[in-house]
Amino acid sequence: MIRNESGHFTLESTLIFPVLFIITLSCLFITISATRHVGVTIEATTAAGRAAFSWSNSNKNPVTGAYYPSQHDDLYWRLSDDRSGSPLTVKKVSRVLALVPEGLIDRGQYKNYLLQRNILVEVKGPFQAPGFMEELYRSRELNGYGQSFISEPVELIRQIELARSYWPLIKNVISSEQSESIIEDFHKRTGMSQDSKLLFHSHNEARAYLQKIVNGQQARRKTEHVGNWRLIDALDANGVAHQAYYGLKAWDSEIVDQLLKDAELLEKGLVKGVVWHFFRRERDGSIGMSNKLRLQLEKRGIVIVLHE
Repeated sequence: MIRNESGHFTLESTLIFPVLFIITLSCLFITISATRHVGVTIEATTAAGRAAFSWSNSNKNPVTGAYYPSQHDDLYWRLSDDRSGSPLTVKKVSRVLALVPEGLIDRGQYKNYLLQRNILVEVKGPFQAPGFMEELYRSRELNGYGQSFISEPVELIRQIELARSYWPLIKNVISSEQSESIIEDFHKRTGMSQDSKLLFHSHNEARAYLQKIVNGQQARRKTEHVGNWRLIDALDANGVAHQAYYGLKAWDSEIVDQLLKDAELLEKGLVKGVVWHFFRRERDGSIGMSNKLRLQLEKRGIVIVLHE
């Protein structure tokens, strides 16, 4: 009986080599993805660390820590402004996020738990992969997260010494009723009451408030692709453009024009960064943006800040 085995090699080559090729490509893109993921994680961790490093003074350079001796925050900022959403907190977080490289989408969040304060930064970077790899990643973006805890050893020692020195005197002089009255009066004067919210009647009010918290001025920059110029609500000393919006914003023609203008300013390097600030409308309490608008802002590298 004669057997013919001449077709075995051709059949094995047809089945094995494509499988090996696909496995090789998959390993290659997994390696590239891991490298990119490490990169965006490093950017997020670096931004969070810089924010924690310069948290004691909003005028500090986040990279070097340098500042002029005459530039400092209010004496009691830790009591009145060291909370999420306060103007001083927004200023500190915005300065750090402006240093994140272009092309990356970033978000920052500050949390104060009294005994523990931390900065959370999320950075998203684009990642293009073949069609058969998208099912594995389920996203065209790579997310990196960074967290840093804020510690002020000198301030902690100062507070402990202050408490040790004055607590016996206060305990013997002020009654519980008087202490409650003092605390309530302090909350009213500093605007820290539980019912206090940032509410605005018009865009002009929101813009004036934004100029105050970022220490910026209204400015104009020429545009070519959309319109003739872009009106910037507040341009700060670092060259970052801040725009004020109040109420709930949807994806309409006016918003599209403003978005394209800001994207052009970023692309041409006319501004160092763009931050859209959203404030609450007093009439109906609305704030924020539609999902489509949020996705387009993130896609073009525009920072989003909600003042709730």
